[in-house]
Amino acid sequence: MGATEHNHRDPLRRENTAEPSSWWIFTAIVLGIVGVFATLVVHLLLDATRAGPWGLAWMTIPVAFMAASVGALFVASGMSVREKLAAIPAALLGYSPRERPRQKSTPASREAA
Repeated sequence: MGATEHNHRDPLRRENTAEPSSWWIFTAIVLGIVGVFATLVVHLLLDATRAGPWGLAWMTIPVAFMAASVGALFVASGMSVREKLAAIPAALLGYSPRERPRQKSTPASREAA
């Protein structure tokens, strides 16, 4: 297989989606800061106006900024989408997505060795 051919057998092949020194990290930081201040502003406005339960719908604005910040961090990480999606449950459940389950040895595989 040539060096320029795509290897479909490597499921966790690293594809660079962003340069390590790109502006995505700065964007993520700025969006996170805006999200934190938006949370403070919305909280103060809801408290000052004694808003009811429907006033909490305004909290979707800071949540959108926070989600955009996390999305920018995903882009800045340089990982492929498949690897990112494998890393989320792995982090929550405490295993490495790169570890492959061991195959049970069969008599045929012992003879080949």
